[in-house]
Amino acid sequence: RPIPRISIQAFCETEGVANPVERAGEDRRMAKAHLKVHMGGIATAIEFYQSAPTPNLILLESRSEPKQLLEQLTQLSEYCDPTSKVVVIG
Repeated sequence: RPIPRISIQAFCETEGVANPVERAGEDRRMAKAHLKVHMGGIATAIEFYQSAPTPNLILLESRSEPKQLLEQLTQLSEYCDPTSKVVVIG
C-alpha cells in the first residue's frame, strides 16, 4: 500500500538508523512521499525548526534517558505545527 503525499524528516544520531531510513525512502511505496534525513538528534531538530516549518511526520532517534527525552520533546513541541506527528526511535 503506497504512502500518501506527505513530507517526512528524520533526525538520526547514528548511521545504523539513518541508512535504513534512507533505504525505506527508496521503496516504490514511498514514491509520493518526500523524505529528508538529517544527521543529529532532537537537539538538531529543535535548532532546525526554529527557522523552518515542520513536516507532516518527524522521525527522531534518541539515546536520551526518559526524563531528558521528555524535556527535549517538550522543547521541540514549541516549534512544531500542532498537526505534525512525531515518532521516536531509540
